Amino acid sequence: MDLREPRGWKSRWPTFRRCLVILVVASGCAVTRPLIFSQARPNPFIGETTFSLAPTSFSGPLHVGEKTEDEYLAENPDDVNKWADAKKSFNDAFTQAVITQDLWAPNAKFTVRPTVRSIRPGAYGVSAMFAQKPADLQVEVSIVDQQGNELDRIGMHPSSAGISVEDRLGRCGRAAGTMTVEYLRTRLP
Repeated sequence: MDLREPRGWKSRWPTFRRCLVILVVASGCAVTRPLIFSQARPNPFIGETTFSLAPTSFSGPLHVGEKTEDEYLAENPDDVNKWADAKKSFNDAFTQAVITQDLWAPNAKFTVRPTVRSIRPGAYGVSAMFAQKPADLQVEVSIVDQQGNELDRIGMHPSSAGISVEDRLGRCGRAAGTMTVEYLRTRLP
């Protein structure tokens, strides 16, 4: 006679929880810290207290949703100026998040170079028929030396809701800048 507890849902619960955690992490829903792509060893930032900041690059080619930026703007020619303002909003918010944390100096030995690879601009709706969709960006940040050699590279997916695309991208810029500062603080002794 088998005296073990029968295999029901309670015995499978730990496996289910593990699978659920893996699913959430893999989907990016719960990730609030940047993903580290590469990190120089030994740490070249020992003894440093500041970084310079390059303007945000929107290149690679930049994808907007499932299209390239040129295709997106060709379909929305009235939005060209709004789109330029939205990208400027991201850059301004990212810059503000970094320089207000006492980590910025114009002639520092190392430079932070943010690059936006893709943007899902999101949408704003005022009724249940047209629900609000947050903007979602794929951002990579490289830290380079004075010769332009990449030392560290991190990636992140900031996401934010807002009324306009400029507002949404600005909030994403602030989030990306804040995550970058948090990462840099982990590298400074």
